[in-house]
Amino acid sequence: MNLKKKIVSLNDMLSIIPYEDIPSMNNEINELQECCLDWEKGLAKNSSLYLWDLIEHSYSIQSSNLSKVLKVCHSLPTSSSSLEQSFSRLKYQK
Repeated sequence: MNLKKKIVSLNDMLSIIPYEDIPSMNNEINELQECCLDWEKGLAKNSSLYLWDLIEHSYSIQSSNLSKVLKVCHSLPTSSSSLEQSFSRLKYQK
């Protein structure tokens, strides 16, 4: 699955941006894919949040919709381990 399909699919699941703004977001993704991001990727050193910050400040991409989707992605938890650990501690305290 390519990047555009993944982002649109994520937006469909979470309803981050309205349906009528999807074509605009697709244009933003197309603009982003036309950029050579090798320098930014090397500088970001596996930090996707820093990579996105570099992209926003280095290119004149009008990416308000894409930015919203990616910032929501960064705010989502990657696991529920902290919640599970809390329940485990409560179990031991009982």
